[in-house]
Amino acid sequence: MSNGAESMARLLAMATAEVERIRHKHGAVRMLEAGGGAETRVDIDATHITVIDVSAKQLARNTYAHEKIEADLHDVDLGARVFDVIVFWDVLEHLRDPGAVVRRMAASLSDHGLIVIASPNPLSLSGLIVKFTPHAFHDFFHKHLMKTPQGSGYMPFRTYMRLDVRAERMRACLAQCGLQVALMEKYQSTRAARLRRRSPMAGAAHDAVISACKALTFGRWGAELSDYVLLAKRAPEAVRSEAVRPQARAASA
Repeated sequence: MSNGAESMARLLAMATAEVERIRHKHGAVRMLEAGGGAETRVDIDATHITVIDVSAKQLARNTYAHEKIEADLHDVDLGARVFDVIVFWDVLEHLRDPGAVVRRMAASLSDHGLIVIASPNPLSLSGLIVKFTPHAFHDFFHKHLMKTPQGSGYMPFRTYMRLDVRAERMRACLAQCGLQVALMEKYQSTRAARLRRRSPMAGAAHDAVISACKALTFGRWGAELSDYVLLAKRAPEAVRSEAVRPQARAASA
């Protein structure tokens, strides 16, 4: 099982190296954070950063974006914009149709660009709990079990946790967009450790259920692998078709 901190470090190191490659060849790096909200989780030195979020309150708290767009990712109009890096960080689980959104965003990716994804695993124990419990439970979990401080800026948005969010489904979706996955790792989130510290009884119950799931499935179900990271970049042999880049076609017209 991959350690979460190690997976994050590998993801960010690889993303940083790719960004430097883009900067060396093209001189500028344009980054889009889809559902980026108020704070970034990707420390990338981009020349221009665009953040899209459905929450005006979150965008108002954002201090680093060069461009802020208040819109739903399902129908936002990016026009002729082209990005070298597109980031989906803890946002796919909140989308009604994550596959469609990823394909739409990928249509604005440059020929040398990359996509970075960090997401919960919907087939983990925590993913299934989130999927099949009401939104009120998510509020209760973060306020009373995780003891999230008031005023922290955390806003629990509605979570759909579609099966399309699975790492394997995302890899297939990106392949359809002409992208190759360079890194994909599943791991247990630090949320489990925080739960043990802040609510020992809830943490013990969580660990007991995980152990039971592993025993009942003879270790075949990685119920504890709550999250994954993924980095994909444009396949060298990919040919940009009319269907893949309608924005680029409009920009060159």
